[in-house]
Amino acid sequence: MSSNPGDRYGNNADSYALYNYAFDLTAISNPQLTFWSQTFLADGDSGFVEISVDQGLNWEMLGNAFSGFQTTWEYKEYSFQNYTGLNDVHFRFHFISDSTQTHIGWFIDDIKFSDVIPSISGEETGDVPNNYVLFNNYPNPFNPETSIHFTVPKMSRVTLVIYDILGRKIRTLVSATKAAGSYNVTWNGKNDQSQQLASGLYFYKLQAGEFSATKKMMLLK
Repeated sequence: MSSNPGDRYGNNADSYALYNYAFDLTAISNPQLTFWSQTFLADGDSGFVEISVDQGLNWEMLGNAFSGFQTTWEYKEYSFQNYTGLNDVHFRFHFISDSTQTHIGWFIDDIKFSDVIPSISGEETGDVPNNYVLFNNYPNPFNPETSIHFTVPKMSRVTLVIYDILGRKIRTLVSATKAAGSYNVTWNGKNDQSQQLASGLYFYKLQAGEFSATKKMMLLK
């Protein structure tokens, strides 16, 4: 994010990236904003995640400011649970710079706003769904374990596999024919040989029938 995309941002910048639509949180129990972030910000320059519940008249900062240099992608997670029950919730990314040095800006990717399903136990969990869906794992980042939730609308051959950042398969969590339903699978951060894995970025891939989806997760120690 920059006041001058494609080049260094300017001095005294005051820029916004605003999601245009309001979120209705009246029927969501655990809303969560997630994204990946890199920062290349000079001293005195900052980025913020902000929320408004009054149609953008007033904005409140969530969490800590983004500043300095974070040259590798970091996964960020913000709970909106304090705002459940409200039907006009906006969020934005806000960037400001001072009058001295500049740099190339704040990079944000893979922004998602979802209702997190916190259960980490059990197998099939509810009514027959309408679509194949792979949800964000919870918690994320995690230590020592996380839950991966997915839905299957009809009987399908299902595989759920964990890969490392080099694309190597390290753990097969599911390899079976599943009836239509919703499923939670827990991963404990170990490979197929029951060895504990190092901290870092991992990927989980669901394949079911012709459906395929991959998501990121972060193991922390």
